[in-house]
Order: sequence, then structure tokens, then C-alpha cells
Amino acid sequence: MNDAADGWPLPTADAPDALYARVRDACRSAGFAEANIRSRFHLPDLVQFKSRREGRAETARVHDALEVLTDLFMDLADVAEPHARQMLGDAAVDALLDLRLVTADTHGEGRLLATMLMYSTAGVLLISDRTFGPRWRASSVA
Repeated sequence: MNDAADGWPLPTADAPDALYARVRDACRSAGFAEANIRSRFHLPDLVQFKSRREGRAETARVHDALEVLTDLFMDLADVAEPHARQMLGDAAVDALLDLRLVTADTHGEGRLLATMLMYSTAGVLLISDRTFGPRWRASSVA
């Protein structure tokens, strides 16, 4: 396994197309698209998104698939694996794990954590390096 210097697993680059398709389908089904993210967080432009760690005010939890994806990939917060499976489906979560876009808690807590940032803009899913933080810390949601 290729790992980045800070201990984050690098995503799998040579996986079967079907795994990538499951992730794209899950994102599409969840509404993980720029317009929906802007609407959810009342943003005129996606570049104005602030994560909770950057000081975004807490809002009421929605408990849907879009929230799971924004928690994981934009807030970089860990999410309960059973909740992620309920909202996204087993095939989608398995694909995220197989592609190493998320990692499972190795301490048996049943939580998932994104290994990088991911967001949707102009109809494309963009992935960027995770730029901070130890692998497991108190940023849990759901």
C-alpha cells in the first residue's frame, strides 16, 4: 500500500471502472453537486464554503446522504459506518473503502474518515489532499 508521509493512505489509482462508477452514482444519488451544496449551506458560491473547523456555525442536522458526504469529504469529520451504509448503501461504502477514499477506524469504533477532500464543481468531482489533522480525533458526527 502506498501511504503519504503523514500516514494517510493514498487512493487507489488503478481500480476497476465499476468501483469509480459506484462512487459517482452514490454522489449523484445523494445530490452531492455544487448547486445542492450551495443551497444546503446558503452559499452564493462554493468557494465560500467553510468547514466546522474553519468556524462554520452549526446548523440542524438533516441525516441524509448529502450530509454524510459533506461531513466526510468537506468537513473531514468521521461518520459512523452503519449510518453511512444506511444513507449511501453498502455498495457505495464498500467502493469508498476499496478505493481508499475513506478509511475505517482501526480501533473498532465503527467509524469512517475521508483520506482526502472531495467536492463537486461544474459537474466534476474534484479530489484534493487532506491538509490537516491526525487520523482520528474528536470531530465525530452522526
